Amino acid sequence: MKRLLLLLVLISHMTFAQKSKTQLKAVDDLVEKLSRVNLPTKPIRLAIVPLTSSVESNDAKNTFGEYLTETIIGRISEHNSQFKVFERSRLDAIFKENELMLSGMMKPSEAIRIGELLPIDALFSGTYTKLKSYVDVSGRLIDVTSGEILSTYSGRIKLNKNIRMLFPDNPPSSTQGTNSTESTTTIKVITVTPEHQPSAEEICQIRIKEVKLLLDDLSTSEKVDHIAAEAMKTPFDNVCSKLHYEVMYAFTRYKIEHPGYRDFLLKTLEGIALPSKDDRASEIIRFLCKDRDLNTKEWSTVLSAITRVEYGLYRYLDPVFDVADMSTSKKRIDEYFQLVNSQKLGLPQPTPYDLAFYQMMQGLGKHQELLLYTYEKYADKLGEEKAYSVSQHQLYLNRMYKAEENVETKTKVLRWIAAYFQNFQSEKNGEKLFDFAYAFRLRENKSGNKSIDLQNEETMKLYPESDLQLLVTLCKDLFSKYATDTPYPSQQEDRINFCLAHYIPVPGAIPTLDEADQILRGNDLKEQERVMKLLVQMGDKPKPLEKTLIALFDKRSLEDKNQLITVQSYAIKVLGNIQTKDPKAIDYMIGKLMSYNYSENDNSEEAITKIGQPAIQPLINKLKSTTIHDGGLRYKLVVLLGKNGKDAKGAEPLLLKIQKESTNKDILYAIEAALQAIRD
Repeated sequence: MKRLLLLLVLISHMTFAQKSKTQLKAVDDLVEKLSRVNLPTKPIRLAIVPLTSSVESNDAKNTFGEYLTETIIGRISEHNSQFKVFERSRLDAIFKENELMLSGMMKPSEAIRIGELLPIDALFSGTYTKLKSYVDVSGRLIDVTSGEILSTYSGRIKLNKNIRMLFPDNPPSSTQGTNSTESTTTIKVITVTPEHQPSAEEICQIRIKEVKLLLDDLSTSEKVDHIAAEAMKTPFDNVCSKLHYEVMYAFTRYKIEHPGYRDFLLKTLEGIALPSKDDRASEIIRFLCKDRDLNTKEWSTVLSAITRVEYGLYRYLDPVFDVADMSTSKKRIDEYFQLVNSQKLGLPQPTPYDLAFYQMMQGLGKHQELLLYTYEKYADKLGEEKAYSVSQHQLYLNRMYKAEENVETKTKVLRWIAAYFQNFQSEKNGEKLFDFAYAFRLRENKSGNKSIDLQNEETMKLYPESDLQLLVTLCKDLFSKYATDTPYPSQQEDRINFCLAHYIPVPGAIPTLDEADQILRGNDLKEQERVMKLLVQMGDKPKPLEKTLIALFDKRSLEDKNQLITVQSYAIKVLGNIQTKDPKAIDYMIGKLMSYNYSENDNSEEAITKIGQPAIQPLINKLKSTTIHDGGLRYKLVVLLGKNGKDAKGAEPLLLKIQKESTNKDILYAIEAALQAIRD
């Protein structure tokens, strides 16, 4: 029988020979390439999977792979501003717990599943191949949220004496590929004989080549129809899926809509038994939802596919809600939860309600109205916090609160946040509650920096003061509970100061006013000083303690004089905060303006300034009693009167009298400034 020889030359790409490098140089090149990757979070939380041999090996310990992996981890760890490497031991444990294979080149679908288990942003995996004089290394960095391949790497490591020692002496028998140091063209020769027919893979390569040539011309509807017809001749299976990826990419890029090809993809989607384990499902749904919404038939098919998903539900929901109108989206959300409630969502077992809820929230992305709709209607059925929800629940609440612009809706979300902290308990609740409250803080701006003013303006818009007061009211018991629930002294101090500012009692740390009153009436100066420091932080709240505070000025002590003066100095500050009108207190403060104790001196000036109008007449009386020999005191009294502006009108005659008789340049300048303030 005559034999027919058919040569098909498939030129896919040019493969240029790489120069072999030392291991450290190759690793540095890899790290440098990874450092150029852009992700929203900085530093990028990165998991590195051990590299393994691409061919069978008798090295059960994967000696070279482990050594190379640890070298990569060491180098990447040096870039701590860009990467935060997930600990290997924790990675091993989690993979073992979930029966995952921790090695080799990971698929995007596998990376996404890992991303659901670990607090990471990206995953790096790869393989190596030992050849005659070098080791080929390949790897890729995958976004664990989207499954997108962020970066790929290909390099060669010189097989020197030290590297050879990391490989077994007797590798298993296998046919190694030939190596060339010259530029080559990949040529595939297929021989067709009665004894040999082309494999499915070989046929697929031919078909891909043919379709790619057709995709170069999409100028007419006839040509598009022809391309679709040719593509649909090849089943969209895992043998030749690349052909359809090429078509979907081209149709998406050039915004081509072909009903026949969409129907073909829908039928393909219907036939995918386990979408989570088949990348075709998510890619088909993403294609169908690109630039337009699904019709009723298409949504029914997509929803049916979603019911067969084991993990990563959000990946299938995200594209659907990106294009649908609000009314349609809400109906689809309701349909989704109907399936959840009837336990018809998920394989091999129904997806738990809580997990299904958070997957929906993640799938909705930044669609604020839909997030609010879903949370308000379906969050009340959430059970106790699970491992996967402990961070997500409040995260979504915080995002919704920050994004909301309507005042009433914003306050409603804040009530949800308060309810969350009241109803869901976790070891991180204290930290999360205070962190959320701190978001309302305004930056101090003593220098008048305009950028700080703008930041504060934005903060007040995103985090209104009225909402903070509501949060304090609703969660006062929790703020009190968590104030000291931390091993870090600085964090505890910060929390206590917050509670002080908002008048939140903390047993053992912040006394009630009645408790403070009893302590201040006693003789324990050390405890009195501690209480005074707290009262200073409470603004005008200690007003009921006014008489007790003033009574401290009558105390004297020879043994503990300095500590008593400290307590009295704090009392001046507190009385200034409550703006006392008591003449005895004001006279005491005026009497301390020239104290040798800087604390008494400064606190008195500050307190008199805060008191304002009630202090004017006592200041005038004191100024009348001064002489030309009281230059320092006169200066301070004039300045304090000037700070009251028009309210100090009664001091004008006295200031004019002193102006005529004084020769002190500083006092004269202060008088001129004070008169201007009074008259203006």
